[in-house]
Amino acid sequence: MINIIICDDNKEITNILKTYINKIIFNYKIEYKIYIFNEYSDNFFKLMNSKIQNKFYILDIDVNNISGID
Repeated sequence: MINIIICDDNKEITNILKTYINKIIFNYKIEYKIYIFNEYSDNFFKLMNSKIQNKFYILDIDVNNISGID
């Protein structure tokens, strides 16, 4: 299972990313789950620190003055 975590404050971008990911991964029949966040919230950090394995992040560089790089 691949856990894909997207965080971007622009909902249009998160929707585009989700659509592309669904189209691409569907062709390979890989088990996956997409998590979408529009801010670096407590729920985001809980998921980030969870023991869920195989996490793949797509992060906005700047969301509400918090850096996705940090």
